[in-house]
Amino acid sequence: MLEMPLHPLRHGIRRFWNPVESRYWAYERPALIEAECGRCGKSYAFKPDPCPPYPYDPVSGGYRRIKGQVCGAIAGRGACGKCGKVTTSLNWPEAAHIKIKVAEGVLWSWNTQQLLAIRALVAGDKVLLRRMLMNDWDLSRIVGRIPRFAAIKRNRVKVLAAIDRYLRK
Repeated sequence: MLEMPLHPLRHGIRRFWNPVESRYWAYERPALIEAECGRCGKSYAFKPDPCPPYPYDPVSGGYRRIKGQVCGAIAGRGACGKCGKVTTSLNWPEAAHIKIKVAEGVLWSWNTQQLLAIRALVAGDKVLLRRMLMNDWDLSRIVGRIPRFAAIKRNRVKVLAAIDRYLRK
């Protein structure tokens, strides 16, 4: 006779669901950004300065939450390995090395690790995407903000071809 387990096995739609709680809005940039040199056009590693997700607000006297500040000036340090140019700030997303242009807009990526996750999402490889996002909360927050136009059917072939070109470099 088979015994039933105390907790039934979960085979439903929420089988691999991970609750993100309120940390979803506390956006953090990755530790390493791949930027494009303004002088020679080659890619280089840029390490951004850490920015607190809860800065002090002098008006209210408390702390406020930063919600999705992605674009604009990013302070940090990086140097091009080809021409030797040293930079202390980036203007994002204009300085992004990984940019894919489609009719609806521009899809960009912070680094190659995020690009692999974008490729899995666009290609529809749910198993690979789940394995990549299983223990990496920061990557799962970033992948959750990928624009919808990147994964729609009419752009899928162009986006996948462009991603494969970047990965071959």
